[in-house]
Parts: sequence; structure tokens; C-alpha cells
Amino acid sequence: MIRRVLKLKEDIKESKLREVKALQEQINNLTKQLKDLEEHLEEVNKQVKQDFSYELVIKYRSLQSKKEELKKRIDELEEEKHRKLSQIKELYREIKALNIIKEKLEREQTIRSLNIESQLSGFLYLIRKKFFLLILLLFCFSYSQPALQKKLKSERERKAKQEISEISKDLEEKLKRLEEERRRIEEFRKIETQKPREEKREDLK
Repeated sequence: MIRRVLKLKEDIKESKLREVKALQEQINNLTKQLKDLEEHLEEVNKQVKQDFSYELVIKYRSLQSKKEELKKRIDELEEEKHRKLSQIKELYREIKALNIIKEKLEREQTIRSLNIESQLSGFLYLIRKKFFLLILLLFCFSYSQPALQKKLKSERERKAKQEISEISKDLEEKLKRLEEERRRIEEFRKIETQKPREEKREDLK
């Protein structure tokens, strides 16, 4: 919208500038005519002074009237030119203000675009992050069962080894107690075996 308004204002400005140029050309032409007329008037005035006649006086007055008309026309053209220049000046101010507004809107649009791109980048980052997490979860899910089975197997083996170790330790302790019991029994038997012999010796005495 603002671009169309700017284009319209620029076209009006260019049109006004062409009009001012045309007016200036008219003013220049009329100014030249006025200068030539003034020179002619000066010559006629000299002739009247040298050789007075009614014809020369009438001619002089006619030229003087034409001079006044030229001056009036030049003044009118100058006034119209200044009016158009004022319009052009106002157009320049309007165009400058519109350009400022356009630049502001373009900056705001750029900022909005950057914000959208930033939000989109953040959104894409989140999507990539979520996608990565999803892939990671899928990977973990794909390998979780074998890994879990391996862990459970390792745990069972550890527990089995621990149970075997505990059983072995318990058996060793039982064997140790049995061995100690066996030694006590053997010592007791030895003692019991020696008693009859000692008693027999006592009887022989």
C-alpha cells in the first residue's frame, strides 16, 4: 500500500517538476522579449526626442502597453512557478515521511521475519532434539531386552556363585567340625583302650 502511495507521490512530483521547467522556459522567453522590447522602446524614445511625431508617440505608448502586459504575464508565471515549487516542496516532505514510514515498516517486517526464523529454528531444534531422544529411546528399547537379559543372567550367575560359595563354606565348616569330632572320638578310644591295659598291669602286680 505505502509503495503505491509513494509511487503516486513520485509521479506527481515529477509532473510538477516538468510543469515548473515549462513555466521557467516561458518566463525566460518572455523575459527575452521584454528585454528586446525595452531596447526598442529606448530607440523609439530617442526618436521621439529627436523628431517628435504623433505616430512615434502612439508607437511608444503601444510598446509601453505591451511591455506592461509582458511584465504582468511574467509575474503571473513567476507566481504560478512559486506555487508549484511550494507544492513540490510539500511533496518532498511527504515523500520523505513516507520513506521513513516505509523503512520503519521494512525494519519491523525484518524483525518479525527474524523472530519467526528464530522461533522456527528453535522449533526445529526442539523437533531435532525430540527426534534424537526418540531415536535414542528406540535404540535403547531395541537393545534393552538383550541387555536386561544379560544383566539378569549375570545377576543369576553371581547369585549362584555366591550360593555355591556359601554352601562350600558351610560344607567346609561341617567337615571341619566332623574332623574335630572324629579326632575327639579317636582320642577317647585311645584312652579307653589304654585303661584295660593299665588295669591288667595293676592286677599282675
